[in-house]
Amino acid sequence: MNTIKPLIDWLNHNQGATLALLTAIYVLATLVLVIVTLRGTRIAQRSLQAAERFERERARPYVTMSLVNRPLSVIQFRIENVGATAAYDIRINMTPELFILEGGENVYPSEESEKPHPFIRRGLPYLPPKAFEMNVITLSFKRFQTRYPQQRFEGTITYSDMQKASYTDPLLIDMSVQEGLSFISDSDIGAELKKLREAIERKKA
Repeated sequence: MNTIKPLIDWLNHNQGATLALLTAIYVLATLVLVIVTLRGTRIAQRSLQAAERFERERARPYVTMSLVNRPLSVIQFRIENVGATAAYDIRINMTPELFILEGGENVYPSEESEKPHPFIRRGLPYLPPKAFEMNVITLSFKRFQTRYPQQRFEGTITYSDMQKASYTDPLLIDMSVQEGLSFISDSDIGAELKKLREAIERKKA
């Protein structure tokens, strides 16, 4: 009690200084609180922006294009939207330009001709998610090799989503990596399975 009384007396005689000190402490505490709040807000904004970017990437369309070497030397063009939402106004820019090749050795008619691929020249207005378009480029792989000796295509695919956000992805196709590979047709697989079933049935008998 004897210790507290002098302190109370001092405070009573120095009210101005006490009030100024308390005010300074209050202002300092307020500044600290504002700084902490601003930092927290910035962190929350960055986290929200990162979440929005992640959701946009997760829900965006994603268009891919490939050339498929099918059995019997058939080359097929395939464009697919592997994304989660629809793609609009798809444009393909590639070098060299890909043409539909008609005719060639062991192909009827054998007279060779070529015509522009409509998706390359005019684009594709719409491709739903998880959907694809496929068509034949040539029935003769030898014809394809003659027309495109490098067998390599480079370029970009440009398209947009429902919100008109635009995307441009690189395009690279190198068919030369498939040289020397063997391909098994669906009919060959079916025949092999049939032989296997017959062998199993004979073993059971």
